[in-house]
Amino acid sequence: MKKTCLLLILSMVPMLAFAQSDSLTNSTDQNEVQIQVSNGCVTLTPNSQDFAMQPVDFPTASKPFYLLNGCTVNLTVTNITAQGVAFTQTNHIVGHPTEPCNTGLPIGPGDSCEIDVVFDPPSASSFGNNLVITYYKDHNSQPMQISAGMSGTGIHDLTFSPTSCNFGEVPRGQEAYCIVTMQNQEPQPITIDRCQVSPVPPFSQDTACPVSLATKGRQGDHIDITLDFLPDRIGVFTGQFAVTTDSPEDIRYTLPLTGVGVFCPPSGCQQ
Repeated sequence: MKKTCLLLILSMVPMLAFAQSDSLTNSTDQNEVQIQVSNGCVTLTPNSQDFAMQPVDFPTASKPFYLLNGCTVNLTVTNITAQGVAFTQTNHIVGHPTEPCNTGLPIGPGDSCEIDVVFDPPSASSFGNNLVITYYKDHNSQPMQISAGMSGTGIHDLTFSPTSCNFGEVPRGQEAYCIVTMQNQEPQPITIDRCQVSPVPPFSQDTACPVSLATKGRQGDHIDITLDFLPDRIGVFTGQFAVTTDSPEDIRYTLPLTGVGVFCPPSGCQQ
């Protein structure tokens, strides 16, 4: 009887429909915010921007995101954050280039906020973070969030291909060669202060380095360098090809070198 009454009571309670409309700001770590590009009548497009590969300390051109108020009430944006050390943003209400979106000026129904993000990698590595926007709707004191993804890869301002030279096993007194392409990745010419192979012997540099390399994408933006391994004894050898430049990255670019000197019988080694 009790079970029958309970079922009857439950059948009389109207069913509640739940729909995800907004993301609440209850995360203690903004990096944990889930990517959410639509909060019902509020949308953020695109859902992500990939800035691809970019040399260290050279910012990209900006890429835009758009926050659209498709609601029937005003939005008040309180915070716009491009997370991470590699991303920055500026913003303005579309049609009002001098009016930032996050200074309390309402974004009316049908209006948009443009957020321009720049990727400026501080190191040669991959970066992935969120663009997070916090806002209120009129007549609702609950803060809401909406977010989109940002990604990019920092690369060295000067690169080598291949990234290392392994000369393998070479009979004592014979030579092996490795051709390395040295490429300027900067959007400006790069000055080469010094090229050096060490130790000498058994390693040496057969091609001299130029004084500079042209802007990436122009003739003279790279050069092929021939490196040599001539073991004078049996054993394992390690060394490096090192280059210093005027790059703002301000590091010494190095290419590892390895080779093994092996025995050559008196009858001679096979060529």
